[in-house]
Formats: sequence, structure tokens, C-alpha cells
Amino acid sequence: MLVGIVIGIGRTLHEKTFADTEHAVPAHADVEIGTAGTAAAVANAIHHATGKRIRSLPITIGRLTG
Repeated sequence: MLVGIVIGIGRTLHEKTFADTEHAVPAHADVEIGTAGTAAAVANAIHHATGKRIRSLPITIGRLTG
């Protein structure tokens, strides 16, 4: 479970998401259960700490200060 949380935090803070219509997108059942809510949890923690709601990934310093 800890590995899934670490992967989720890495995805939240470092990976850019984009739409790709040429490839199949994995469904919730295809990913590790530990990563399912990590991005939302990190975003909520940042919102509670800073008062700023970030609604796209990755969450970067530029998005917090911009």
C-alpha cells in the first residue's frame, strides 16, 4: 500500500496529464488501488494549507504562485 501512495504522490506533483485519443486509457480497475485517491488527497492538503484550489496536474509551485 505504501508503494501505491508514493506512486500517487509522484504522479500528482510531477506528471502532466493530457488527452490522447489514439490510445486506450486504463480504467480504475486497471490501476493500483493505492493510487486512486492520492492526487485528490494531496490537492486537498495543499488547499487546506494555502487556501488555493488546484484543479489540474501536476501541482507545481508555478500554479500555486500564479
